[in-house]
Amino acid sequence: MGYRYAAFATFPDRAAAQSAIVELSDFGLGAAKVKLFECRGESSQATILDGLMSNCTWAESDGRRGLRIGLGLGASLGAVSGVVIWTTLGMTAISGVTCGTFMGTLIGAVMSGIVGAGLVNPRLAAAVRALQIGQVLVSISCQSREEHHIARRLLRPGSIALASNRSVSAAS
Repeated sequence: MGYRYAAFATFPDRAAAQSAIVELSDFGLGAAKVKLFECRGESSQATILDGLMSNCTWAESDGRRGLRIGLGLGASLGAVSGVVIWTTLGMTAISGVTCGTFMGTLIGAVMSGIVGAGLVNPRLAAAVRALQIGQVLVSISCQSREEHHIARRLLRPGSIALASNRSVSAAS
């Protein structure tokens, strides 16, 4: 089973972030994937985002948005292409729309899965942009909804900003 849920929190310093991470294992979140990134300067935001995305989980990427975009574009472009090709071949337009939409949706789904895995989750990108020098970003990817709720409860008291990929972001 992969990581389906993620919570992102910023802490004022490394010590506060590490103490929150220690609490995670105490509450049974040993299987959660935890990443910690410290903002050391003006240019660290790009480095942090690159580091997160080089080894991201499904929860940290925005594959769902990529899938929606790919399916929509694939279906619409497939329908248009189907009409053009099928009418050029002298067949009915409705057959072209049907065949083109089907093939475009299949191709769109495959390609969007690949592209979507590389898209940054908007809440994660916002958390990275909000980092100030000296602050630390913690990303916790969980496998179940229960683990995700535990992670959010543990992070909330110590974090100055908290966001999740499955709910509205909250601040402490």
